[in-house]
Amino acid sequence: MVKYGQPMIASSGYVVQADAELCQACGNCIDVCPFNALSLNNDHISISWEKCMGCGVCIDRCPNNVFKLVRDEEKGVPLEVELLTN
Repeated sequence: MVKYGQPMIASSGYVVQADAELCQACGNCIDVCPFNALSLNNDHISISWEKCMGCGVCIDRCPNNVFKLVRDEEKGVPLEVELLTN
């Protein structure tokens, strides 16, 4: 199944939040978001909650530290990868 032009995958259990005051509207994050969850709105970043899978790719690309990942229970429970290796 495909949604938003991407193969369906499980959400990380997180979503990205932005501090709009820090955003300089450079667009770096928009270019790298694999889920097209980011857009510019009045020269500030806008995040689509429905599209954001909490991957965090945008965090590393932002030169102004605009983003952070936060737990969102509506997105599901994060997978404990460490438990799979035991």
